[in-house]
Amino acid sequence: MRHRRERYQAGSLTTEKRSNGPDVWVYRWRQAVPNGGTVQRKRIVGTKQEYPTKSAAMKALDGL
Repeated sequence: MRHRRERYQAGSLTTEKRSNGPDVWVYRWRQAVPNGGTVQRKRIVGTKQEYPTKSAAMKALDGL
């Protein structure tokens, strides 16, 4: 039986270069704030060495 990962309507998964060390996967999204606006947020998922493909990084997001 295959488990389907959750779908993300908001947010994107991109890579960022680091001055020291390997490139990292970064998940970015917008979050609503009490005054009615939004704030951009980001979270590092892991390195390209840990998750060589975008689909592997998306599966890691399910745990977050």
